[in-house]
Amino acid sequence: ITTVIGSSAATTSGGEGSGSASADCGAVAELGGFRCPVKGCSAWSQLKGNIKSHMRVHTNDRPYRCKEPGCDKEYRWKSSLNHHYDAHRRKAAKVEGEGKVGIVGCSL
Repeated sequence: ITTVIGSSAATTSGGEGSGSASADCGAVAELGGFRCPVKGCSAWSQLKGNIKSHMRVHTNDRPYRCKEPGCDKEYRWKSSLNHHYDAHRRKAAKVEGEGKVGIVGCSL
């Protein structure tokens, strides 16, 4: 079974065929795309950047950090951080509507 990453990728890959590992993310180049170099993972994409992002699943890398004071949340995906920021904004609006000032810590 092949896991396809990205909307423009094909649905099958060349499997364990030949390919060369990319120096920056380890993506293995195959005819028409790139596959994840992790043994047992069948993720494949036409874009090397998608495999680079996909590698966070294996490494647990969380490069997107919340910059709100008192919050130490970290995320794999920028979209997850943006969703988290939305929660901060909703909480700040609620606190402001109640006549309180500021956000103390992060309970999101």
